[in-house]
Amino acid sequence: MRLLLVLLCFLAAGAAWPFAQPACAQAPRFSVTYQQQFSGEPQPTATLVVNGSSTLYYYNRTAGEAARELQQTNETNYTLAVTDAEGTCVYRDAATGRLLARELEISTQQFVLIADTVPRLNWKLGTATRQIGQYQAQQATTTFRGRHYEAWFTPEIPVSAGPWKLGGLPGLILEARDATGQVAFAALRVSQPAGVATPVLPPTQGRRYGSWAEYQAASQAAAERLAKFMQAQAPGISVKISRGEALELAP
Repeated sequence: MRLLLVLLCFLAAGAAWPFAQPACAQAPRFSVTYQQQFSGEPQPTATLVVNGSSTLYYYNRTAGEAARELQQTNETNYTLAVTDAEGTCVYRDAATGRLLARELEISTQQFVLIADTVPRLNWKLGTATRQIGQYQAQQATTTFRGRHYEAWFTPEIPVSAGPWKLGGLPGLILEARDATGQVAFAALRVSQPAGVATPVLPPTQGRRYGSWAEYQAASQAAAERLAKFMQAQAPGISVKISRGEALELAP
């Protein structure tokens, strides 16, 4: 896996980012493309855009009209892919501690906004190191909302950011995987200046929930209503509600 870092300050200062120019080190703007895996299945690639203390991680975003597509992932499973101008995304502002996520609510097939706070993850730094592309990476582990993660971050890019809601390490997270193998992220390339012109702004479109706990309670209630509806339509079938494949399993 090859990662590409285009150095913004290289020609001006004759040294590698981020140590060449103080202005670049204080407010870097770059992007990272990540390969994703949820429920053990490959997902659309995602983009992380970093601009100072704010980051935006997004996928399923389109510049055209909103679209819905039912995709078959294997013989028995289907995934509903919905794309629009904002897509699925996570906006983080480390300076204020604000986090705003935009997710697809399966029961309504509509995007919703979920207010949250930037998680303060209790990372345990390991001694193991490995080369990922052109970067030397160090191992770290943590637990977040019911999943235990192993991450590999590089101090060579001293920005406390990463894929999805993961961050808080003394360097950019290049790879992360949960202990079950259901959830995984892997950087495909790093670009500076950013390889996209996406503004780092919070999403605005969708029904708003005041907290992650409020959203989870509403989602569980909607799932139970759906199960009762399915059982009423086909008496005798057994419908089991499971959140075992969700990214976030517990508060």
